[in-house]
Amino acid sequence: MYAETLYQKFGDRVKHWITLNEPHTVAVQGYDAGLFAPGRCSILLHLFCRAGNSATEPYVVAHNLILAHATAVDIYRKKYQVARDLNTRDWVIGVPVFLKSAVLLYISMSRKCNHDHL
Repeated sequence: MYAETLYQKFGDRVKHWITLNEPHTVAVQGYDAGLFAPGRCSILLHLFCRAGNSATEPYVVAHNLILAHATAVDIYRKKYQVARDLNTRDWVIGVPVFLKSAVLLYISMSRKCNHDHL
């Protein structure tokens, strides 16, 4: 698995992991609106896209993205988190639904953590 290779190669240096980038955008823009790759949708009788089903495909894609995220997190927790000091909680693993929100949350958490150590 790609995530496991990254954990092996960079796990000693990386503390903040993102398993998937903006899965909402992938599912909705790629399989409902058809604006991003692979450009699938059924909006207005396939006026904008040649193929796809906006009623089902975004949900199937979202389901599989959640499973992929869960698998990557499970591997990390079972094989690589154990190698770190679990009491420090110096690692974070997650998935940003909207990257801008994740960046703002990270900045907010970083400021809080820095103030806690003063």
